Amino acid sequence: MKGATYRLLRRYSNFADLQRSVSWLLRYHCFLKHKTNQEFPAPPRSFLNLEEMRKTKLAFVRAVQREVFPKVMDVLYNHPDFNCTNALLTDEKIQSHPSLPDLRMLCPYHLNGILRVGGRLQNSSLPVSAKHPILLPSKHPVTDLLILSYH
Repeated sequence: MKGATYRLLRRYSNFADLQRSVSWLLRYHCFLKHKTNQEFPAPPRSFLNLEEMRKTKLAFVRAVQREVFPKVMDVLYNHPDFNCTNALLTDEKIQSHPSLPDLRMLCPYHLNGILRVGGRLQNSSLPVSAKHPILLPSKHPVTDLLILSYH
């Protein structure tokens, strides 16, 4: 993990505060973009909304997944027709990566840039978030903060 990111994560003891702070930073980034390029939409001048908070949470998830599962993300992005049941068993490039044999049983796939767990529930009428939960590493500061926020 990069130094600045690690310090930022260690600065907060709960995910809500971290999410709120980064949401404000992202809004300021949008403000600066608008100021330099008028074609870029101006950010709202009110309190943070739920959509901004949701985008921040997904940005954290993407960053963690890119950091911890870069090979898996690379395979899934570069091969849109990827099928875990046969490809993970035969592709030696995938087999040689130490984290992938553990993920094989989860049948991972990506949806909107987020790595999710695949499986038999894909034909059920449940919402996508229930059928295919987001895949996060077990030992990561963001995962710990997320678990504490829901506990």
